[in-house]
Amino acid sequence: MITDIKLDSLISSSQAEALITLKCSADERDYWFEQLTPNQMDVNSLAVIIEAIQHHCTATPTLNGSVLDISGTGMSPLASYNTYITSAFILMAGGVKVTKFCAPPSMTPQTQALFNTLGVDNHIPWEKWSAIFHETNLAFHFFDQFYSASLLPFGDALSSYREKTGKTTIFHYLFPLISPISASYRILGVANSLMHPLLTEYLAKRTRCRKGLIVCGFMDASKHPLDELSPYGTTSLFEVRGIRAKRNILQTSYTSPLNIKAMPSLSSDEALTMFNQLIRGQDTDSIYYWLVCLATGAGFYAANKTKTISEGVDLAQELLKTNRVEKALECFKASVASHKKAD
Repeated sequence: MITDIKLDSLISSSQAEALITLKCSADERDYWFEQLTPNQMDVNSLAVIIEAIQHHCTATPTLNGSVLDISGTGMSPLASYNTYITSAFILMAGGVKVTKFCAPPSMTPQTQALFNTLGVDNHIPWEKWSAIFHETNLAFHFFDQFYSASLLPFGDALSSYREKTGKTTIFHYLFPLISPISASYRILGVANSLMHPLLTEYLAKRTRCRKGLIVCGFMDASKHPLDELSPYGTTSLFEVRGIRAKRNILQTSYTSPLNIKAMPSLSSDEALTMFNQLIRGQDTDSIYYWLVCLATGAGFYAANKTKTISEGVDLAQELLKTNRVEKALECFKASVASHKKAD
C-alpha cells in the first residue's frame, strides 16, 4: 500500500505511482518529465519517486558482511568503457566485499560483451549469486531479478522521451539508488553537478550507508562532467558518514590534459581488449588505467581498507602489477561456471 505523501515535494506518492506505471495520460507523463529535472529537484521529491519505484521490488536479497556498492549513473563522455565493473574485480582481489547493480535493457554493448566473456548474466538465480559471493567476495544483481516487469514500459517511455527531446530527467540518475541491497559502503559517480549534492543528501538522510563517496569529475577545459574521479583536473567529492556529509575537491594530474569529448568511443572488442590488458597488468598509463585505479582507490578508502584515496590507488596498482587481480578474476569465472553448470 502506498501512502499518499507530498510534504514539500514536487510530486505526491500517488502521482509518482501513476507515472511509473503509465497510469496517466501521455500529456501528464510528458508534463512530469519536464518538471522532474535536476535543476528543479529537491530531496523530498527524490525520496517520493524512489519509494514509489521500490514499492515494485519483489524481493530483498541479502549478503553477509559489510558490502560495498560501486556504480555510476552513466551519461559520462567515457561511457564506452565500464570503469566500475573493472574496479569491482580489483576491489574483490583486495579483500573488499563488492556488489554491483545492473540493468540488462540499458547495458552498453561493451558491458554486454564483457559479461558474455565472463559468463555473467541475469538468468543466474540469486541463491547462486549468493554462493558465488561467498566464494569470491563479488556478486552482480540485476533489475529484472528483483523488480516487477510492470515497470519496463516506463523505461521504454523514458528512453523515447530522451531520444525525442535530447533532455534528461531525474529518472536518468536514479538507478544506483534503487538497488534492493542495502550496502554499508558506497561509491556513486554522477555526471551532473546539480545532481551531485542532491544524491549526497539522499544517501546521508534516507539510507543506511555508513560511509560513501559521491563523485563528479572534470577533466578538460570544456567542463564535461564524468561520473568518475578525474585522472587530470578536479573531482568534486562528497563524503557521507552516517547522516553527515562534507565536500572536498580532489586535484589530480595522473595524465596529461585531454579533450575527452574528442576521444573516440571504444568498440565492444576494443573495450574487452582494454579490460584484459588492465587486469593482466599490461596497461599502466592509459586514461582508462587511471580512471580504474582512482575509482578502486576510492572504493578501498570507502570500505576502510586504506586511510586515503591516494593509498587506495597505490594498492590498486600493486594488485594489478602482481597479477593478483588476474588470479582473482579466474577464480570468479570458475565459480560462476561451476554454479551455472550445477543447473
